[in-house]
Amino acid sequence: MEVIEQMSTKDLLRTRGAKLAVATAVALLASSVLLIGLFARTGEAQVSLLTQDQIGAQPSADIGFAKLAPPQSGSDVFHVDPDGADNAVGTADDGSDANPGTRERPWKTITKAAQTLTQGQVAYVHGGTYYERITTTNPGSSSAPIWLMEAPGENAVIKGTGTSGSPFVRITQPYWIVDGFEINANGAFAHAVRFDGINHAVARNIDAHNGKGNAAIEFYKSQDAALLNSRVHEYTWTEADGSPKDSHGVLVYRDSKRILVKGNDSWGHTGDDIQCVDEDGVSSADDPTDITIEGNRYGNTHPGGVLRTRTRENAVDIKTCRNVTVRGNKMFGFRPASTAPGGAALVAHVNADRVLIEQNRFWNNGIAASLGSQQNCCLGSVVFRRNLVFDSTTESGGKGGGVRVGPARRFEAYHNTFHNVPAYAMRLGDDGRVDQAVLINNIVAQAGSAIDIYAPNVPGLTSDRNLFWSAPLPSGWQYDQSSVFKDPMFVEDPRNNDYYTKSGSPARDVGLHEPMFVDAANSNYCDAGPDIGFLESCATQASDFVYTRKSDPARTVVTNSAGEWLATFTDGSYTVNLKGPTRTFSERTATYPVTHSTWVRVLPKPFDGRVDEAWLQRELTDTSPDVLQLATQYIEGAPPVYDALGLKIAGDADYGPLVNGARQEGSDFNDYLGVSWTYGTSVDKPEESQIGSLDCSGFMRMVFGYRSKLPLTLTPNGTAIPRRAYQMLGSAPGVVTAPNTGKQVTSFAGLSPGDLVFFDVSTDDGTQIDHVGMYLGLDAGGNHRFISSRKSINGPTLGDYAGKSTINGTGLYASSFRAVRRL
Repeated sequence: MEVIEQMSTKDLLRTRGAKLAVATAVALLASSVLLIGLFARTGEAQVSLLTQDQIGAQPSADIGFAKLAPPQSGSDVFHVDPDGADNAVGTADDGSDANPGTRERPWKTITKAAQTLTQGQVAYVHGGTYYERITTTNPGSSSAPIWLMEAPGENAVIKGTGTSGSPFVRITQPYWIVDGFEINANGAFAHAVRFDGINHAVARNIDAHNGKGNAAIEFYKSQDAALLNSRVHEYTWTEADGSPKDSHGVLVYRDSKRILVKGNDSWGHTGDDIQCVDEDGVSSADDPTDITIEGNRYGNTHPGGVLRTRTRENAVDIKTCRNVTVRGNKMFGFRPASTAPGGAALVAHVNADRVLIEQNRFWNNGIAASLGSQQNCCLGSVVFRRNLVFDSTTESGGKGGGVRVGPARRFEAYHNTFHNVPAYAMRLGDDGRVDQAVLINNIVAQAGSAIDIYAPNVPGLTSDRNLFWSAPLPSGWQYDQSSVFKDPMFVEDPRNNDYYTKSGSPARDVGLHEPMFVDAANSNYCDAGPDIGFLESCATQASDFVYTRKSDPARTVVTNSAGEWLATFTDGSYTVNLKGPTRTFSERTATYPVTHSTWVRVLPKPFDGRVDEAWLQRELTDTSPDVLQLATQYIEGAPPVYDALGLKIAGDADYGPLVNGARQEGSDFNDYLGVSWTYGTSVDKPEESQIGSLDCSGFMRMVFGYRSKLPLTLTPNGTAIPRRAYQMLGSAPGVVTAPNTGKQVTSFAGLSPGDLVFFDVSTDDGTQIDHVGMYLGLDAGGNHRFISSRKSINGPTLGDYAGKSTINGTGLYASSFRAVRRL
């Protein structure tokens, strides 16, 4: 089981609070020597929270250079390929380091590339196994970095051999990008990648595994460096007696600054998935600082639920590091070890300070987070906010807890949701003093205890506006007047729906507003006020939805009680039309703009007649790019868009390469991206000449498939979007709302923005459908306008050059308009 992949909170908080002070310790529980404080309300007071400049990573890693695209051709492009392009040994194109490094006469070794490349140059390493240890030689620059890349669609493996302890890839020069290799250490005692005393370097799309030593990836005295979108697994180490020894996935080590570890998947180590620590183990000037750990997946199952080797200790271990942000990660399946009791997914101790833990999901752990330890003293300030903790376990000796704290200077927990936690949700002061603690706007449901307080160790406590349900609190605690003791009313199947709340939930609109002042970027809220808990549940109340069934095509229309249209769900279709803010779509060559308030979103499965109200509530307030906006990210002049891992996923696209004066079709979405795509056992590799290009059907597959996550196929199967325009009409998901009769479609009453529109434009293929686009809506001139990728203007357009992008009237596309499908 895995919760849905929604890594960011949407809307949250702002205003006044109430302060509680510890009054007297009133009980000593003999079984646990637990002192329970008697707390009394002292009146309204402003809640004081740490501000943005007091917690978490401050400057982020400066890796903007990694967004630059490598050259595709010319004198700055080199190739490494021992067997040459024909993959045959003993032929004229075999690789040699004496060659010039062209595709026709490539180099033989990666070492040659690492020693030769200079600013602005790239080496594509083609498929094969390379028994090498590589060290960079020349520096790049911020405007002209150096790329060492696995050739698109191929598998280049760097493999261990011999007894050398040198890293397989050692980055010692600035402005290098190492991209796309499998590094199989083959049991060797060596780092897979070592960032060694450098600044401005990125390793991404790496698969590092099967090694020994203290870590697979190490950052040592490095600055502005990053590991992105990589798999790091099964690095192990044992003592002479066979007992396990720390071997980490990633080690952020001494004197490293502004480090980013993002988008990685890690498992199976005998230490931690990631550890941040200074070499001397004490707080000092060379402690790692400004470290960001974001969007990673740390756990004992692959996506889909297949079990894999469990990392022995923790997902994240923070020691002697300052200004650390742990954001948007998934941490699950951790159990106690002899060196990591309790089974904590995350630990922070040994003089760590200014640690921000936010927007993470913890489940199936012995403890979600253990913060502070008397044995491994001490801990400074920690903020634990907008996290989801559920299904903690006592299996294999796990403590079944949420988050425990002590000793620590300051702890703040706000806007968290705890559910199904057998022991405690929050425990303060159990292993030492917590000077100040703030607990506000949290949901605790179904816990052995909501809050455990060892009162003498927690002299300053602020607690207010929490929601408790089936979660006992300490005997003798006098609750503040504004906390809530009711069922939070989570949506159905909350584990897979992010614990949003239903309409009428007592958690809605009643939270304190203070977090808005310290976390403005994540603190917007809807309706009357911020919600208590992990996420803000916005939109029209479900009780206000009115459903009307209509036919041709069969669909459900949703309105509010005032009769205002909100959404349309079409039976058998993924796409849904929703009401949202009014927008205008235009382009330089478009005679008229399209302006309306219809947004197009994609369901996780085709509509079966039942409206998921939680989904509808979320999507009615979501203003992230929808299908229509995604499509316009590829028109003329559109700026480049990069994903979190530095891959260019949008921007002004060509139609295809120019050959003998004509634009060639054949450029699919993965050609634009320059990545391989797997369909079952078949792998479609990108064409180098087509990078940055999209033909008409490739454009639709990019928008609906790659960007909107609808299924894709190369062979028509009726359930996924196929490759060709005529195949899309015949077998793509969804429903045909206007069939192809061989004649011009002239009725537009059933059209909706986001529909696929099909054309028979060419005269050399009979009556076969040969062009596809997307309907945008009615423009200011009263015309029905669409967007598509066209040869004549070399790329996606909604303009009127070389044929109007309208389907009404007598123009080229209007007269060849043949059919409509709603995906």
